Amino acid sequence: MRGMDGMTQRTVDDHAQTSGPELLFRPATSADVPALVDLVNFAYRGDGGRQGWTTESDLLAGPRCDPEGLAEVMAKPYTMVQVAERAGELIGCFELERVNADDAYFGMFAISPAAQGAQVGTRVLREAERITVEWGCRRMVLKTLVQREDLGDWYERRGYRRNGELTPFPYGEERFGVPTRPDLQFEELEKVFPVTRTPASLAEVRDRIDAIDAELIGFLARRQDLVRAAAGFKRDEQGVRDPERVERVVAGARSKAEAVGLAPEVAEAVWRSMISAFIELELAEHRSTAG
Repeated sequence: MRGMDGMTQRTVDDHAQTSGPELLFRPATSADVPALVDLVNFAYRGDGGRQGWTTESDLLAGPRCDPEGLAEVMAKPYTMVQVAERAGELIGCFELERVNADDAYFGMFAISPAAQGAQVGTRVLREAERITVEWGCRRMVLKTLVQREDLGDWYERRGYRRNGELTPFPYGEERFGVPTRPDLQFEELEKVFPVTRTPASLAEVRDRIDAIDAELIGFLARRQDLVRAAAGFKRDEQGVRDPERVERVVAGARSKAEAVGLAPEVAEAVWRSMISAFIELELAEHRSTAG
């Protein structure tokens, strides 16, 4: 996807906000892995992390990142790892994943404790937001430990909101760290951006279409699971075909399409084709179950 593998380095002028050299952003390479692992672990764990306010040392022991895990992140599709350098020194990083056409996930955010307190973290965060908007995404999401309330507050001051989504900490998976208490959980924060800009090229248009198609595949897979489950509740092939139900679904698709600006005839054509394919699948499931 363009904007990930094809991204080049970018310089941000710090002087308007604080004195000192410029920040240079560039994609991480395999040669950066050892330094990145050291940076992430130093910023969050052990005695090194206590030098900055981002430390998790009182909540989690052990490393936060290892070379294998980082290489795995860097190899993920639709994912980039960016580094921030100042005067040739690597002082920050983040991971950004294009989850779908609308959402980007922000993670592995680390700033050297020695650089904290000088607005470096804010500028690195803004760079991730810039890329998110450039991708055409409308929302950037991230997760923090609920117990790190100060960190959640920091994000809120920069326009993020806690959306109420909570997930348990993966106890037993020590690659994420060794918990020092039994109640750890993550909360999700998000920031919604204004309407995204018009694509600047045909390649960018196609990138956005590919991202939407990938999301549609996921929804179709979920629909397929439900279709297969439905086959077990129907007594005969007429029940599977259910033409009255088909017409209700198509009518509903046309109505909803018109409400959001999609041409109703396009919605009808897509839905009839999809329903026909799923009916054939459901018939095969029904026959195998009945047999």
